[in-house]
Amino acid sequence: MIEKWDGEEMADVLGQTIVITGANSGLGFETAFALAGKGAEIILAVRNASKGEKAVDRILSVHPKANVRVMGAGFK
Repeated sequence: MIEKWDGEEMADVLGQTIVITGANSGLGFETAFALAGKGAEIILAVRNASKGEKAVDRILSVHPKANVRVMGAGFK
């Protein structure tokens, strides 16, 4: 039987800084979401700032104390 992984098994990442590419959707987003919930500082590396900000909003709606921000080419 295959068990669904929910992130609870993830090690503590408090104080770690993690850059995730393609983080505004799909696997990149899910990875960012899980790690943000475990206390890591998350940098969403995206091509589209608007989509990146929406991803940040989604993460913060569930993990309001998360340290997450967007970075990409041509914007700060």
